[in-house]
Amino acid sequence: MSGASGEGGTGGESSEESLQWLRDHGVTVETPEDRVAIKKAAANLQTLKPTDPNTRVFKYVKIPAGMDEPMELRTGVVPSDHTGAGDKLPALLSVDFGSGRVDEAALKTSTLQELAGGLGEFSLSSLTPESIAAGGGQAEPFRLSDDVTMYLDAVGALKRLPINPRAADLAARCGYGSGVPFHGDIYVGRLDHSADPGPRNVDFTLDDVRPEARWTLSAAEQNMAHQATDGRTGGMSAEELANKGGDGEGYTWTQNAEELEVVIPAPPGTKGKGVKSQFSTGKLKIEIADGATVDITLFGRVAPDGCSWSLSDGNVVVTLEKGTEGETWPTLTRDN
Repeated sequence: MSGASGEGGTGGESSEESLQWLRDHGVTVETPEDRVAIKKAAANLQTLKPTDPNTRVFKYVKIPAGMDEPMELRTGVVPSDHTGAGDKLPALLSVDFGSGRVDEAALKTSTLQELAGGLGEFSLSSLTPESIAAGGGQAEPFRLSDDVTMYLDAVGALKRLPINPRAADLAARCGYGSGVPFHGDIYVGRLDHSADPGPRNVDFTLDDVRPEARWTLSAAEQNMAHQATDGRTGGMSAEELANKGGDGEGYTWTQNAEELEVVIPAPPGTKGKGVKSQFSTGKLKIEIADGATVDITLFGRVAPDGCSWSLSDGNVVVTLEKGTEGETWPTLTRDN
C-alpha cells in the first residue's frame, strides 16, 4: 500500500486522520508517544516476581525457531487487580524481541517504507535500523483462535531471522494453510475473555501445543467462520478447510462435516476376503493381501460402528464416521 490520495490512500489528510485510516484498515502504527507508553508498561511488568504481593501468574509457551531446541514453558507475572486486565504478553515479550538488528537493505524495500506517504511527522521514511533498535522490541499478535494468540517479532523478517517450522505447523493446524512464514522465536498464550473486569492472560501449556490438542479443532472451525464472514484474507478458504484432505504413506484422504474417506490403492484382482480391517475410536488398520498395510493413530475420534470399507475402481475405500459431527480435522493422523 502506498500513500495515494482517494479511498485507497492517505494523501491530503492530517497526520491524525492518516494514522486513524491505517488503523481502521488493520495496520498497526505506533507514534513515539505510543512506544514510550509501551516501554514504560513493559518495564513495570518485567520487575514483578511470582512472590510479590497482589500478583498472579500464568503460563505461556516459547517455540524456538531452531528445531533442535525444545519448546519451553514460561511464567508471566501481572498485577492481580484491574491493572492486570488485558493482554500483557506484548509488553512482557518486548525484551525477548529486543535483540537482533534490522537489515538496512531489507528495510529500504519493506512495506513499512511504502506506508510513509501520509504519516506527516510520524513519517515511516525516517525509520533506520538504529531508530528501530532504540525503540525496543515489539510483539506482533497473530490470532490462532478466539482465545489463543501467537506472538512474533514485528520486524523478524527485516532482521533476517530464520523461519520457524513448528509455528507454521501450528498455524496450519488452525486453518491458515501450510507454509506461512513466521520468522524467529514464537510465543503462544491464551486469553480468558469472560474474566471481569476484562480479558486476562491465563494458562497455555506444552500440552496445548501437541498435535492432538483439541482446541486446534475449534480453532479451525472458528477460522472457517471468520473467513466465511469476512472473505479470504490468506491461508485456506472456509470451503477448502471444510474439505481439507491430503496424502499419506500409501493412501489419500478427504473429509466433510460428517465423515472422512481414506482411499488405498489395491493390487489388481483384490477380493473382499483379501482385506482385513480394524476400527477403534482412535486407530485405523487396513491390511490388503499382497498390497499395502495402513496402520495409523487418528488425529481425532471416530465412531467405530459408523466405519466401513468397500472395493471401488481398484481401491479400498474406507469411510470413517467422525466422533463429533462438524469437526474439521487439520490432519488425518497424530503423527503428521
